[in-house]
Amino acid sequence: MNEFYKKIEKDFKHLIDTKALFHAYVFFGEDEAAIMEFAKRFAQALEHGSFDGEGKFLNDFLHVVPFEKESIGIDEVRAVQNFLYQRPVASPKRMVVMCPADAITDEGQSALLKIIEEPPKDALIILVAHAMDSMMQTIRSRVHEVYFPAADQKGGEDFFSETLGALRKHLDKNTALAHEIIRRKMAMDRYNLNKPLQMRLLEGYAEQYGIAKKPKAPAERKRAKK
Repeated sequence: MNEFYKKIEKDFKHLIDTKALFHAYVFFGEDEAAIMEFAKRFAQALEHGSFDGEGKFLNDFLHVVPFEKESIGIDEVRAVQNFLYQRPVASPKRMVVMCPADAITDEGQSALLKIIEEPPKDALIILVAHAMDSMMQTIRSRVHEVYFPAADQKGGEDFFSETLGALRKHLDKNTALAHEIIRRKMAMDRYNLNKPLQMRLLEGYAEQYGIAKKPKAPAERKRAKK
């Protein structure tokens, strides 16, 4: 587990202990398998009190994935609704993880939106996605977004860990800045953009808000001579 995952785990452990969990989150990033593994460990912590309780039976956990078809549709969302409206047996929350959330159909997202807007008292919904732009804006505006970097990412990761960690302490004031940093980070990783230029832009944001020290931008490759 990389350092950033450990910080996220610590944050969620605190939210569990203080009973301050929000009712809906989107966990997103490049490594969906690693995010899904974290979500399962999160369910263990919620029901059994520890992120290290791997293998224990979960009474109040539902994992929704595409089966015969490649999408998650209205029928699956109705099953989620039925599950969430039952009272928890052994956990303070009934937790549903939908992965990949990118596969939820428009009809399914519309039905899911109604649940998120008026959630049952003990509901906890986790959507695991590769990217946020596949989700309806109305859903995105009603969930808390948590970005998970790929475990093997190097170069500038300390900067992102420090900066996003600082932003999460006052997320109500820094939501727009956090989204911009995450968006640029994902664009750098996915599309191999001009990383020195992108890092300089991010350094400027951090400097402007006094959040983190300037990282060392990766050196640009010299052009090969013809």
